[in-house]
Amino acid sequence: MTHCLFSQDSAVVHISDKALKQSVYLATMLRDTASGGSVPFPLKIPGHTLKKVVEWCEHHREDPPPEPKKEEAVGPRPPPPIFEIPEWDDAFLTVGEAEMYHLITAANFLDIPWLYRFLCKKLYLLFIKDQPPAELKKRFEPPN
Repeated sequence: MTHCLFSQDSAVVHISDKALKQSVYLATMLRDTASGGSVPFPLKIPGHTLKKVVEWCEHHREDPPPEPKKEEAVGPRPPPPIFEIPEWDDAFLTVGEAEMYHLITAANFLDIPWLYRFLCKKLYLLFIKDQPPAELKKRFEPPN
């Protein structure tokens, strides 16, 4: 079964049932509608970004779906997990800075944990790691 995702610029993107489950947000919407059929999902994501996200989800459709977030205990956070970006994902996510920010925003909104993690690590490796503080300040400081 496939589902239709509608971007903010009216592009229609089809996604398989298995691929849709990579997104906690979309899987929850599908479960909550309980229609048993295809459900159209209107999203505030540009069409080119949505197509790229769906392509990633389709590639990972056989991967186990992400676990829903659990309530975090109060106290110090554990250190972040160390992971390598798989070769296919590394090549697929080699995009320009502007597109990377669109993809990060979409992965965060759609709650696609591994896509979000891979993108954030890629952003760090490409634009932050080994940069002098003055360069980082110039890049990320908002204008007055």
